Amino acid sequence: MSQKRAEGALKKSEGMLAGAQRIAHLGSWDWDIANGDLHWSDEAYRIFGLSSQESGPTYETFLACVHPDDRQAVQQAVNKSLSDPEKTYSIEHRVLRADGTERLVHERGRSFSIRTANRYV
Repeated sequence: MSQKRAEGALKKSEGMLAGAQRIAHLGSWDWDIANGDLHWSDEAYRIFGLSSQESGPTYETFLACVHPDDRQAVQQAVNKSLSDPEKTYSIEHRVLRADGTERLVHERGRSFSIRTANRYV
């Protein structure tokens, strides 16, 4: 397969994934803890009521969106997952969006020994 065809197939696949996430209202994000790199899917931005053009995602941005009463439980779940690589965690918590609305999300996360966390909300 030529590089151009492979790039076209990858672009098509990425578009299909984004469409499926939008329909299912399922976002995802990957966090490279060692480098501090965080990538949110378009649907994750929509769930949290943020625009990808407003700011790049950070863990602090995520925590700021978590309802203050739920923040400690979310941080504990993340920390527990980080201390036990390859263990999945699951937690429901509220999100406060910039427009003042509140959403309940179910979040699943898993850390890997390479210190990258994957989340699905």
